[in-house]
Amino acid sequence: MLQRLPGPLFVVVHVTLRCNRGCPDCYQQHDTFFNRHPGDMSLADFTTVLDNIMAFRLYRAHIHLMGGEPTFHPDFGAIVEAVHSRGASVTLTTNGSLLQKRAGSLLSPGVKEMNVSVPLDARGAVASDFLNSLDGYLAEGQAAGGRRPRLNLNLVISPATSPFIEKTVGFFRDRYPPGTFATFTLEHLEFERSARARMEVDRIDIESLRAQMERIRAGRWPFRVLWAPRIKPADYARYYRSDELFRHTCIVPWVGLAVYPDLAVTAGGAIFACNRILGSLKEQSLKQIWHSGRRRDFQAHLSSEGLPATCFRCCHKFYY
Repeated sequence: MLQRLPGPLFVVVHVTLRCNRGCPDCYQQHDTFFNRHPGDMSLADFTTVLDNIMAFRLYRAHIHLMGGEPTFHPDFGAIVEAVHSRGASVTLTTNGSLLQKRAGSLLSPGVKEMNVSVPLDARGAVASDFLNSLDGYLAEGQAAGGRRPRLNLNLVISPATSPFIEKTVGFFRDRYPPGTFATFTLEHLEFERSARARMEVDRIDIESLRAQMERIRAGRWPFRVLWAPRIKPADYARYYRSDELFRHTCIVPWVGLAVYPDLAVTAGGAIFACNRILGSLKEQSLKQIWHSGRRRDFQAHLSSEGLPATCFRCCHKFYY
């Protein structure tokens, strides 16, 4: 059924691969693919991408803006306006550092939803510059009549953050009124084996992590608490300490596409095995790439060989 989809269900658009932060747990720092597609997507090229997405007539693919940091793009406001002028909308993932500075654009009806990554400082507290930006953005939204996109929070579980997960979730519950955030997602590390060693994942205290997660699951929260991927606490040791693979199940390469600043197109997971060039919008339309033999060959390879080990910790993957 997935092979017969007339078009992508979603398109991830990397409008820039530049970022104003250097988060040590960012997967792009550990994947050389991103070094080969640097810079910003021009506004003209973004319009081309948008027109290609809108050309699928049966339904409109979900558009998600990524980076790097998408709000760091110098034409971010014009990008949002281009989307809104076509009667479409986008979601985006952001590090939150420019929420207040970009509030005018981020409060546009063209922005439907934001996933905001939460940074912690060296003491395990939510970074003060992030809070200032978030509070400023929320205040501007209130002053503008209260209309703003759905807000989701994300926290990456790493050796630095793992002791403070429960504390961080509780901080946002206590500081902000109910309804401010829709979800809070706790993201397990999504790195392959060599990156796990660089990140010193073995320093994560599995028993402490499991105990925190169980208490969070049992708690009452003003937002939905989610896990990505959805690993059972009983399997944390297997996930973080073992090279044994979970079930090889993933539908992402069949349902989405990703576009990079140089207009290269890959499967929609935009990481690890998905980072295989399927075509370029400089040479083909998105519709041609979707129906191309190269894309079908890529899917056939995954079907026959299974997902490679590098995909083991991808947050897009289904584990059960």
